[in-house]
Amino acid sequence: MKKIVFVGVGLFLLAGCSSAKNASDISSADQTSASISSTTVSTSTSDSVETKSIITKLNDSGEIKSGDKVMYTLKVTDVKDVTDEAKETTVNNTNALDYFSNGQGVQAVEITILMENTSGEELGMPYLDDTKVIDAAGVTNLGGWKEESGSLGSLGSYTLDSDGNADSTIYGIQDGESRMATSVVTLANNSDKVKFEFVSNKYEDSVEFELPVN
Repeated sequence: MKKIVFVGVGLFLLAGCSSAKNASDISSADQTSASISSTTVSTSTSDSVETKSIITKLNDSGEIKSGDKVMYTLKVTDVKDVTDEAKETTVNNTNALDYFSNGQGVQAVEITILMENTSGEELGMPYLDDTKVIDAAGVTNLGGWKEESGSLGSLGSYTLDSDGNADSTIYGIQDGESRMATSVVTLANNSDKVKFEFVSNKYEDSVEFELPVN
């Protein structure tokens, strides 16, 4: 049995960040739909309305734009069931599936996302901290964790630097850089597919995914 020593870190809420260097622009829970019934997404600006297709295949890119400029792209490279591994991983004297779902989870799903930053500034990594992941029954994920520097950190909590800000060496992605982020979500229902939406408050755009679980 693998044993992970879980070290709690101070919560660092994205909504409270004062600069791009200290925060992720990627997603916001208060603007993420709890269910997705359509096959397209409409995003609007002051000049036009753009209709986007929901991404349904691995390795297909979604774009976040500001006007006509692509600020970053997101590509989901893998979605896989890791329930058995989660049950075998110990966190604070319990297994990871129970620990990160308050004992209510039945499935753990690992989602890996590749992000390419073309914005001209530093942005945050595409962890699923504030993103609602919807299972096959239409229920939002119960919780989850992200893999960072060889340890497990709860979604929504952050390792801090010496100044008390989210550590940019872990969570930052520089302009022109591509980085991969892996998050694991715990689900209340066994699911062969998941849905989720990334919403950029900064650029007022979004990307939706509906993908099979391998």
